[in-house]
This record gives sequence, C-alpha cells and structure tokens, in this order.
Amino acid sequence: MKIAIVGAGPSGLFLAKLLRRQSERFEIDVFEQNAADATYGFGIGLLGSSLKFLKAADEALYEDVLKISSKGDTMMVAHKGEQVVIGVDESVGIERIRLLNLLQDHCRPLGINMTFEHRIENIDTFKEDYDLVVGADGVNSVVRNAYSDKFQSKVTPQKNKFAWYATEKVFDHMSLIFEQTEYGMMIAHAYAYRQDRGGFVVECDPETWDRAGFPDMSNGETREFCEEIFSDYLDGHPLMSGELTWFTPNIVRTPNWHFENVVLIGDALRTVHPSIGSGTRVGMRDADILSRAFEEHRDDLDAVLATYKKNRLAGSDFFQKAAVQSIAWYESIDSKLHFDPVTFAFSYMSRTGAIDYERLRKTDMDFVRAFEAAPSPISIQG
Repeated sequence: MKIAIVGAGPSGLFLAKLLRRQSERFEIDVFEQNAADATYGFGIGLLGSSLKFLKAADEALYEDVLKISSKGDTMMVAHKGEQVVIGVDESVGIERIRLLNLLQDHCRPLGINMTFEHRIENIDTFKEDYDLVVGADGVNSVVRNAYSDKFQSKVTPQKNKFAWYATEKVFDHMSLIFEQTEYGMMIAHAYAYRQDRGGFVVECDPETWDRAGFPDMSNGETREFCEEIFSDYLDGHPLMSGELTWFTPNIVRTPNWHFENVVLIGDALRTVHPSIGSGTRVGMRDADILSRAFEEHRDDLDAVLATYKKNRLAGSDFFQKAAVQSIAWYESIDSKLHFDPVTFAFSYMSRTGAIDYERLRKTDMDFVRAFEAAPSPISIQG
C-alpha cells in the first residue's frame, strides 16, 4: 500500500514510523513544506497519560524521549503574589526541534521517504498516485482546505491573545503566573523544556492588549514590556522570541474525518488550545489509533478509516471539550480574582473537569487540605 503523509510534525512522523514498523508492505512518503530543521514554537510538554500511551505504542521512542527531556511532577500557580505548588502526574518538557529530529532519526532506518521544503499544491492530482493521503499538516492544513466542502470543518477564532517566548530562566515547576497590571490581567504559562531553557507564553484578553499599547509596539518593545511585567519570576533573564509574536488561536472542528482516500489527523483534524497544551499528545495519539486500525483491517481502507474514527472519536471529543472549558475559565477570570491563592489554584486545576477533587487527593493531599482550610467561595466537587 502506497501512503503519502503531508506534514512532518510529530503526528505525521510518528504515524510513518508505526505503519512502516508494522509492515514493509507500506510504502510511505512524507512531504513537509518547511526545512528539516525548521520549527515554530520552542518547547512542548507531554503529560503522564501521553507517556503511558507512547510507551505502549513505541517503547524505543519513549526511552529516547526521556533521555532528552526535562522531567517534573509539580505545578505552580501564582496569584496575588503568592505561589501555590501542587503535586501532579509526571510530565516531561522537550524542545520541539529535538523531538522532530528524534522522530526523523527513527524514520530513516526504516526506509521512509522524507521530502522537505516541498509544498503540495494540487491535492486532487497528488492523491491519484497514492492509496491513502494523510493530512497531518496542522491547523492551516492544505489538505483539509482543499476539500473544505467535504470535511465541513468549522474554524472558530478565539478571544485572547498569545505571545510565544523562551527564556534561559530554569523553572522548577510548570508555572501559571497571573499578574494584575494597570492595563488588566496578564498571564504567563512557563515550563522547562530542557535543562537550561524554558518556554514562556504570555496571554491577555484583547482589551488588556489594546490598553497596554501592544498593537503599536515592535516585537522588541513587546518583549521588553513582558520582561518588565514578569520580572519577579524571570530573575533577570531576558525573553527570546521567534518570528511569530502575538497570535490568536483558532478552534478547528471537523465532523467528517475522511473523504475518498484522504484522512486527517492532529491539528489538521481538530485543535485543542494553548491553555491546555496537548496538541502534540492528541496528534500522536491519532497516529497510534490509525495505525492500530490498519493492524485490525490491513488493506481494507474503508474499514480502517471507519475504525479509526470510531475508536478515536470519544478521546478526540474529550480533549476538545476540555479546551473549550479551559477557554471559558480564562475568559471569565475576572470573576475569580477575589479568590485566595489556594482557592484560585484549585479553581484553575479543576477548570476542565479532567482533574477532580479525588484525583487531586491522590496527587497532593497537602494541597487538598490547604484548600479545605481556605476561606473557599467555591464548592468542593467529587
């Protein structure tokens, strides 16, 4: 079976490896419009559930990921100048380009053809040469857009603005920093992705963005402004920015996952949101489920694609629902600013429903006791 994978991000490369390892009958070509060493964003995080499925699907890759990752099992929420540290499931942070290079290294010995700096322009003609075309080309998917009337995707712009930075400040915990300024609330999502570097994503609502004057600032001025706002947490370390500074995420929903011999995975199919991360995890899990459908049905493509959607739909919906709930929490943050720091941290941790009271008791009973003793204006769930 001849398969083309459009997009050489983590989900596309992981699928290529899983399928080729499964059987040499798969002839796999991967096409990527960017260079092999190009990436957007600095680091990514893989949480405990990600590590479990990765180990089950590909133990060799799992072990290699651990070797080049920064590991942690705590989260810090800063509110009103007070830092609340919470025990969480084990997670790892990894530099995105190192993960991509690692996946490329795993694919090469298997005879997978990887072509970089090659953009597929005419999907109609292109798909005639393959038994299956996999769109793994991200939120702005060329594959999905070529058949927008068939996939019937809906793209919903979100409200809050994000700026993606890195810093040489080494964070001891995954950190959420809520800083009230004269312009409005500014939020930093910080995490270590290697031993000497961390990601630092700044978020604010559009009203704060306007009042702070960001629309009229250069990238350098924006970076310096954010350094000043979060100076208490950066310890004198500057922020480093890539080509993209401010962006507004979109939520992509796609009811039809495949059309003829074309199927979507990862952000090309559906997006989650920076406020919960998980994009890499979701895309790689898509690849895992699709490869397992091939194990079950071999060359019966209709059965493979139907099984892929059937077995993945619930998990896909779960993460998108969690993303929507997380967005709602951030966009209504003004109603929570009066909370004491511990109650605020509890509200943050439980915002999506994925982490409830019972789970928090298992990961950090001291935090739960502190919440129970706090002047809590919210009810305990669970």
